[in-house]
Amino acid sequence: MSGNDLVSIVMPAYNHARFIEEAVQSVIDQTYKNIEFLVIDDGSSDSTFELLQKMRPACEKRFVRMVMERQPNQGTALTLKHLFSQVKGRFLTSLASDDVLHSDFVQICYDFLSKNNDYGAVNVESDLIDEQSRTIYWNRYFKSVSSMEAVYHTFGDFLRHIHQHIDFKSDEFGRYESLLRSNHIQHGLLSRRGLFEQADCFTEKAPLEDWFMVLQIAKQTKIRFIETPPLYHYRWHGHNAIKQHDLMRNFAERTLRHEAQLVAASGDLNLQKRFQSAFPYDRFFFKSSWLDIFRRHTLEGAKITVKVLGMPALVIPESLITWVKKVLLS
Repeated sequence: MSGNDLVSIVMPAYNHARFIEEAVQSVIDQTYKNIEFLVIDDGSSDSTFELLQKMRPACEKRFVRMVMERQPNQGTALTLKHLFSQVKGRFLTSLASDDVLHSDFVQICYDFLSKNNDYGAVNVESDLIDEQSRTIYWNRYFKSVSSMEAVYHTFGDFLRHIHQHIDFKSDEFGRYESLLRSNHIQHGLLSRRGLFEQADCFTEKAPLEDWFMVLQIAKQTKIRFIETPPLYHYRWHGHNAIKQHDLMRNFAERTLRHEAQLVAASGDLNLQKRFQSAFPYDRFFFKSSWLDIFRRHTLEGAKITVKVLGMPALVIPESLITWVKKVLLS
């Protein structure tokens, strides 16, 4: 099934001169034909934009519509907000400027959504590549090892291991309540554009933009994971934001705080009940939500301590827990 619907692919680009050409080429190489491509360089200080300009003729030839802009640095959330406001496709996805799409990514995702109207988004298998674009595998300490030694052969293997309470083949996958506790959505998500017209999915107040985005989607619709060969290649290198643990903890707290504010302000009693139900026994249950590296949790008095493999414990402050409870229960 080739399909005639327009699909939008957006890319926020920042200081990825080493990887940007491969990322863009993977969009050009999509087997699905009816694609528009929108990319914004977010004030890169390296040659990212110059390399994008070099690829402009090939992009203009390949895509039915192409937008290539440069702006002063605004951050990923606001850049995505600007990109998503310009799309015209019925379906859309985003690609990080250091990652790579398999050539059949759009076609396979489109085929599913075009046949399954009760789902608003579809998620596929992703794997890991290094700085030289070689497939890598992880041991339990996230070190690159051979396939024979690996515990995790794909990024999906890792997520399924730490989220064993979720059946990825069921409708529990991608539910709002499940996502509040643990962001188990892999890289590689195709969604219906209408979902983004109903909600503000990107804001500086929620700096973990991928988690916040899927929460807004899950409020409105079902998300389906389909078993595929890896169709999204997530690049693991020295500058992944996920490796900055203190920063990610701060981003997680700010994102949850903003989501709680939205739920409280909505006046939607059903939504408020859904939010509260995500944290049973009158306490907040954080498990592998934001850093994708949480392994086990313990309640110690009035604070939640999250044990992390090979790293000091991260502490979710009592003040945050108390504040969110107060907002929802007042």
